[in-house]
Amino acid sequence: MNNSTFRIGIMLTTRCTLKCKHCSSAIPQHDSKDINKNIIFSSLEQIFRIFDSMEELGIYGGEALLHPDVDEIILEASKYRDKFSHIRLLTNGTIIPKISTLDIMKNLPCKIEVMVDDYGRHSTRLDQVLSSLHENEITVRLIHYNETEQYCGGWVDLGTDYSYKGYSSEDLDAVYYNCHSRKACLVCWGPGLYQCAFAASGAILGRVPYVEGDWVDLLFSADIEAKREAAMRLGTRPVEACKYCNGFDPENSPRVPAAEQLQVVL
Repeated sequence: MNNSTFRIGIMLTTRCTLKCKHCSSAIPQHDSKDINKNIIFSSLEQIFRIFDSMEELGIYGGEALLHPDVDEIILEASKYRDKFSHIRLLTNGTIIPKISTLDIMKNLPCKIEVMVDDYGRHSTRLDQVLSSLHENEITVRLIHYNETEQYCGGWVDLGTDYSYKGYSSEDLDAVYYNCHSRKACLVCWGPGLYQCAFAASGAILGRVPYVEGDWVDLLFSADIEAKREAAMRLGTRPVEACKYCNGFDPENSPRVPAAEQLQVVL
């Protein structure tokens, strides 16, 4: 499958240094644990058998830099560099990258960008994080969500209480076809490939029913053609999670301040 205009995000861990009230992945509701690196490696291999090309491969969390094998995962991802234009790693300005991680990113045989979210007082090591990246000449994209500036007006509250919304078929179509996530990024969480992080998290938490065709089982099926066909259907119709989502209309969805915390973070 050749699609160079979209992204796939690889979830590394549900461990995080923050507990954001409106986290689109509902990370505070998950037990804190890392996804085994071998599952990630196998999922990557399957993804790049399914997709011939993509714009971006994302490395996500939680806080991705907390994964103990993040160095090996970045290196493994770089083996598929002819399949994507760049890697983007997301971090929240609380964890200074290890020297080994900086060395790997600096010498990677493909382009990597570190997207750093500036959450103001919650990004407690922002200056040190930025300094370490700049000193190693690693490309940085800094997004401000601080006390004086909220990128794009803040976050959209997708509704991670996962309450059933009772949409009519017309309203469900509107929620789906106006959704930014539909066009933006598939998410690989463990052995599964999902429409978005909200859908993946809801299914894994047991808050959204698993429905055949709403996700792709990357590891427990040997039929690559069947997986390819299932992946092609993602992004073409509403999935079950849409019935539990407030929607992410980039033009009309109301915004909330980013990174509001469920409790005090030290």
